[in-house]
Amino acid sequence: MNTLVLRDIRIPAALLSLLLSVWCIYIDPVINNDGFLYITLADVVRDGSIKDAFTVYRWPFYSFMIAGLGHITGIDHETSAYLINILLAVVIVVSFISITAVLGGDRRALWVAALVILFFPGLNKYRSFVIRDFGYLAFYMLGLLVFFKHIVKPQWYWPAIWTALLATAATFRIEAIAVLVCLPFVSAYVLAKPGRQRTRVVLSIIVVLAVLFMLGAWWFAGNASGTDSFAGLFNTFIAHIRQNYDIRLHTMRQLLTSMSDNYAMLALIAAGSVIFIAEVVKRITLLYTLMAVYGWVRGFLFAPERAQRAWLGLIIVQLVILSGTMLLQFFLTGRFPLALSLTVLLIAPFVWVNMYDEWRDRNSLGGSSRWLFPTALVFAIILGIQGLTGFTGKTHLKEGGLWLQQQLKDEQTLLSNERAVMYYAKQDTYRRSDIYQWQTIDRMLANRQWQQYDYIALRFKRRHADHKQQVIQRIGSAPIKTFQGKRGDVLLVFRVRQS
Repeated sequence: MNTLVLRDIRIPAALLSLLLSVWCIYIDPVINNDGFLYITLADVVRDGSIKDAFTVYRWPFYSFMIAGLGHITGIDHETSAYLINILLAVVIVVSFISITAVLGGDRRALWVAALVILFFPGLNKYRSFVIRDFGYLAFYMLGLLVFFKHIVKPQWYWPAIWTALLATAATFRIEAIAVLVCLPFVSAYVLAKPGRQRTRVVLSIIVVLAVLFMLGAWWFAGNASGTDSFAGLFNTFIAHIRQNYDIRLHTMRQLLTSMSDNYAMLALIAAGSVIFIAEVVKRITLLYTLMAVYGWVRGFLFAPERAQRAWLGLIIVQLVILSGTMLLQFFLTGRFPLALSLTVLLIAPFVWVNMYDEWRDRNSLGGSSRWLFPTALVFAIILGIQGLTGFTGKTHLKEGGLWLQQQLKDEQTLLSNERAVMYYAKQDTYRRSDIYQWQTIDRMLANRQWQQYDYIALRFKRRHADHKQQVIQRIGSAPIKTFQGKRGDVLLVFRVRQS
């Protein structure tokens, strides 16, 4: 590894990452729903109620970091959260480039790696979010950096270092524990001699995964029940899965005709598989998914052969983790596959370099093959631009909340179907989640429960024009303030009780 070349690349990449994060926050300055929780927990920690923080949320370590930085620097918790995520994004970028170097990337591959990770839409989409995933991904990538160093040149101390890094990642997301447990076995399999030695490693991995599944069931059930016994927790876990799938199986049977009712379970499994594959490919992006497959088939891989097997092992580990999440919830949120996405993305710099070399010597290529590199490059540029121009379109919610903060006096109350409005209006952030759902709001309007509030702030999406008119008629007065969104959404503020 050329240290000077690597240092030269990482410094401008780090600076550009900082600028990209600032830009994303600038065009989308509204905190996401999860961010409200983390910042509120940081406020709780600041007030000395650490026990209360664990009561509200069982994994509040990210909020501890926000509160700690705020205490040291004196900045508010919102700024503290943004600053932490900006710095963690830099760690992800620098780690990605460093891993490319460890895997044998030359100067061109390192520059390509910088461009790939800096303009990867799956990461840039969340640069303006206040989420703990950045902490998980940053220490996950640092752990992979050390892991690949061990694969390329084994040393006794590398496992201890990656253990500490992934243990830190686990304070952000619990999935890191599964990665932490599996990495030694992936390493042992890659470094083992072919034959019985690898077979024993595979059997050990199966046993470990079974144990992890049981522990995951225990942890999950512990969040959903009041019992502490293992039998009680496991029964709760199984009951949750059964109930989850019974509901979806019933829905599937309603969609099918009576003649095909017997195929409901098969259709449910097929639907779940399609959802899983579609969500994973969407987060990696179709371009980089195809590039990973193309690179593997063509042999555009890392120089150390052992690193190729290790990379494939890491992908399998991440797929198993995501499959477990899918089994529990039957859906994957956009951030869940990010660790898998970054792992798959490690092959991209090498594929780009090899595709360019072939294109440069395009006279030896067939007709359609000549267009492969420029076509992929055009799609990569489009994806990169999209990742830096997307926004949630919730600025009007922040404006409405800040305006309401000025209007609300002591003891006055606000009813809203948006967390952002409640947060920026400095209202109670510990309310039940169903208070923000339209079903609950409509029920309160029908029962005249809304009359106990001083203000009502309701967000209507563009497609809900009829519903908006019904609500206005039910309240019986016109809104005193309207905040228009950029996507046709609107926030209407009603005054219920006069001072």
